[in-house]
Amino acid sequence: MQKTFVLWSDEAAGRLIKFVVDYSISGDMLHVLDLTPTEVSIVDIMSWTVKKKIPVHTEGGQALLRSRFIDAGMLEKLVDRIAGSHDLTVVT
Repeated sequence: MQKTFVLWSDEAAGRLIKFVVDYSISGDMLHVLDLTPTEVSIVDIMSWTVKKKIPVHTEGGQALLRSRFIDAGMLEKLVDRIAGSHDLTVVT
């Protein structure tokens, strides 16, 4: 299993969300095993400065943030980024 980190700017909500991504590669297949939000940074939209950092501990909070990430179409971009770093081709 391998890990990477993703920092997603959820501009609509004025926050940055840090995710830990666990994935594996078998042959030419990429498997995203887990996408765990670990920290939310509340951002001042005018200056884009971080006002407050909040750790994400609850399963409900993690599920909500994971769902927002996926609904925003970010999972596909994440898969493309990981695949590209391992010289894999994404087939849709």
